[in-house]
Amino acid sequence: MVRARPAADRESRPLIAKVDRTLATDIELFSRGGQEILNAIERQDYAVLGRRPAISKARKLALVARAALGKLLGNPREKQR
Repeated sequence: MVRARPAADRESRPLIAKVDRTLATDIELFSRGGQEILNAIERQDYAVLGRRPAISKARKLALVARAALGKLLGNPREKQR
């Protein structure tokens, strides 16, 4: 678990910067959702067999809103190219 968080971030960030904005939004949303699941597992003290880790509807909405806003505004690094 400790290794999963940096590995997921390290692998998704360079990819997000290299693909078109639509695909980047999907990859970023998938990555952030994965990070939220890792947070939920940690909050449960890693006890995943008794209860499935979940993300609240409000948090899911926040993730989608952030991704949509990023898509509308674009990536600042993308504009520098």
